[in-house]
Amino acid sequence: MGALTFVILQRSALLLVAVFALTRIRVFRHLLDPADGIRLRWLDALVFAVFAAAGSELGLDVSLSGQVSHVWHWRPAADALRIGPDVVAIVIAGLLGGPAVGLLAGVLTGGWLLVMGGADPWAGVLTQILAGGLAGLTAHFFADERVLAPHKAVFVGLFAPVLYTGMLLVFTPPGQVEQGIAVVNQIGPPLVIADSLAVGVFSAIVHVARAEEEQATAREMQRALTLVERALSHLRWQLDEPSAQKLAELLMRELRTAAVTVCDRQRLLAHVGKGADHHRPGDPVPEPALRMLLQSGELRTVADRVSLGCSRPDCPLRGAVVVPLHQSGEIAGGVILYVSRARGIRSADIELARGLGKLISRELDVAAAEMLRRTIQDMRLRNLQAQVHPHFLFNTLNLISGLVRIDPDRARRLIVRLGQFLRASLRASEQRLVPLAEELEMAFAYTDIVKARFDDRIVFDWRIDENLPSVLIPPGTLQPLVENSVKHGLSVRPEGGRIQVQIRHAGTGVQVEVRDDGPGFPPDVLYSAGCTDGEIPGGVGLSIVRQRLVALLGAESTLRLANGPHGGAVVWFHLPARAKEGVG
Repeated sequence: MGALTFVILQRSALLLVAVFALTRIRVFRHLLDPADGIRLRWLDALVFAVFAAAGSELGLDVSLSGQVSHVWHWRPAADALRIGPDVVAIVIAGLLGGPAVGLLAGVLTGGWLLVMGGADPWAGVLTQILAGGLAGLTAHFFADERVLAPHKAVFVGLFAPVLYTGMLLVFTPPGQVEQGIAVVNQIGPPLVIADSLAVGVFSAIVHVARAEEEQATAREMQRALTLVERALSHLRWQLDEPSAQKLAELLMRELRTAAVTVCDRQRLLAHVGKGADHHRPGDPVPEPALRMLLQSGELRTVADRVSLGCSRPDCPLRGAVVVPLHQSGEIAGGVILYVSRARGIRSADIELARGLGKLISRELDVAAAEMLRRTIQDMRLRNLQAQVHPHFLFNTLNLISGLVRIDPDRARRLIVRLGQFLRASLRASEQRLVPLAEELEMAFAYTDIVKARFDDRIVFDWRIDENLPSVLIPPGTLQPLVENSVKHGLSVRPEGGRIQVQIRHAGTGVQVEVRDDGPGFPPDVLYSAGCTDGEIPGGVGLSIVRQRLVALLGAESTLRLANGPHGGAVVWFHLPARAKEGVG
């Protein structure tokens, strides 16, 4: 018995070496995940039947008298049984592909055994069919394991040779019972040992091959995640239909799942892949999937069509990973990664989906925080702008009230210019940024009012380059700067002075500079102004202008202060170019 066991193990090893070699070839690795569809199941069953036929040809011929032939023959003799690792391939077919693939492979192999002949071929035929079906049912019982663990596979491999020896006794003619029992005693233990070990080793080979495949897939998924993370910066993460469609197409292309759905709390925003004929954007989220999202708030796997909530019996989607998306601590929606086989969800897919959900949720949180920040900033800037206008209006109305009795004509002209200023200001009040040309109109109106007030003792020198690039500026920026020079630099001087406003090319943008010939800034003002976003003592206007420039254009556009080399105050800031067209 020991010698026979050793020889059968040798023949089984040859088959296992061939199987291991084939698992190194990528085209054969699809057998590790048999697909749905009758055509593909037939193909998988045919491949496993070929392995079984090869195992049969590697077997030994044992005559009913107990003689063992080590010489290879194409067909066994009429009074000989061929024993080998053929049933091992059928058991693996059932474990990997389920009852359908196991039965088909068993039927095909049984047909081969009938053609080859030998003693009691029907015992082998029924064993192949029953072994494939029972192995498939065993796989369903252990559905939580994608591949049965090798130590469990060893025990599953026991029943096939036991079943075969039982079938031999069933088909033994009544006059040859004792002879049949002797043959069973001779070949039974070696077959049980060799086949069970072969099934276990076969299972270990599949585990190794699948682990390698999943590692390779994980590397590809990491690449896909990198691509997704890069793409996030180009998408508007508000869970609207355009961004959801881009996300679904990206995931479908990179992850190669059966289908991808992106949804919010009520409806589908996008669906790409299989089932697109009845999973349409705008449709309500399937109730089971929605319930999983809202109740648990955690990733869930679905392994049957009923739990997916699809009422179409012809729906090709059989399983899914449901990934919730969080925003500001609440569930904003989800991503559903579909597979076409209930057992096609791999651990690598689950980990990928979990990381993907965290990544997108993080971007949604960032988007929500940014939206809140912009809202608060906009409210704050509107409040700052409201502080400037009353300040200017108070001074101007005081000027007009003083001129009404002294010079009514001049007061009327001032009222007209004030009206022009207010109209321009109202047009700009609804915008965060306005073209430089509109801001200049407001500044011109203001300087006309100042010249009327000071009887032209203050001279304004406007130096504006031609063909300036198109730039935007916060409304109400120039007027406070000019007003600061008037109020703190020149209004207290009987002889008045000069204010120069220069707007010139600076790199790709524009530099705006306001200069006067007054006493200049006190040292404490210059010291405080050294910080690009600090408060400037001595006046609300300059602080407001600085804060608005930094908030709307960035730190590189902050307001800067200095004293001129020959006296006087200088303030300037930079406006980045937004287009190539001139301001006109």
